Amino acid sequence: YNGVRAELARPIPAILLLAFIVAGIIHMELGMRSIILDYIGGQPRAWALAANTCFAVLLALACLYATLRVAFT
Repeated sequence: YNGVRAELARPIPAILLLAFIVAGIIHMELGMRSIILDYIGGQPRAWALAANTCFAVLLALACLYATLRVAFT
């Protein structure tokens, strides 16, 4: 844990980790969107797409918060 904190205290590794996290969450959201569009129809599709987007945004915010908290404490 202390080694990770020391590494994330430097800006380049922290930025790279944040970019990797954001790219992974975007990839997850796009993949789930594709599955939703293929297998769900009608009104449930709209709800599923909205839930997918909200989940991706909340997950991204939680991961960014956790990373920045480790980096700055």
